[in-house]
Amino acid sequence: MACTPDTLGSVGVFSSMLVENSNTSDPCDVAVFNANSERYEILAENIRYTDVLLGGNGLTGTIDRTGIHTRHGARVVTGQFTLEVGPYEIASWFPRILGGSGLSTAETFNLNPFDIMLKRDQGTVIYRHCGVRSAVLNAASSVSGPEQVLRLTIDILGFEEHSATYPDPAPVLPSTDRLYWLIGDGQLLLNPTNGSQGEYYFDSFSLRIDNNLTPILRNFLNVTALQSRGREITLRASTPYTAASHT
Repeated sequence: MACTPDTLGSVGVFSSMLVENSNTSDPCDVAVFNANSERYEILAENIRYTDVLLGGNGLTGTIDRTGIHTRHGARVVTGQFTLEVGPYEIASWFPRILGGSGLSTAETFNLNPFDIMLKRDQGTVIYRHCGVRSAVLNAASSVSGPEQVLRLTIDILGFEEHSATYPDPAPVLPSTDRLYWLIGDGQLLLNPTNGSQGEYYFDSFSLRIDNNLTPILRNFLNVTALQSRGREITLRASTPYTAASHT
């Protein structure tokens, strides 16, 4: 039997992710993607537009549920994507993660909403008006393993999904050298309130920034706003026991 493309499953290597800042002016149209859109080399993604069927739980005299008595409930865009990190990724994503205009936190949180276009084997979609629910940076010491490359996993919430057409011409990945950061490039500096700043050796670390976003629906079946319940930042590091000043 001949093997044809129609019998093959999806191949993730053909996926492509583009990002544009969301249109926040009334009527908040879907962002326009073109050759100038941000494009990222991602390791994995599981973004989806959730869907829950409600109703149809009544007694019908049989063991079957009556499908025509169900309704689609509230829906929200949710999921994660992971990418390796260098200066290009940090410059674009830290303002969205921290909710400010630069690389530092601000008293007023700005969601900096964005639209994501994902081209997959089965089609192209746009996830609209997304925000960063949480972000995790991590790396670990290794001789040859990929875990020594700094990785960023971003967990998002968004409003809705739209079918789309991938732009032609499409944006290209940056053509300059993509020197991703390794754990060996990093330093761990702590500045306690009762002493001088010290540098610590470490074997691995995980930095989690959680914006605690909550989807707000009101009397709609889709998200109308994303609200932060306060930011939490957690650093976990594995460090060797050496001396009193480095423990």
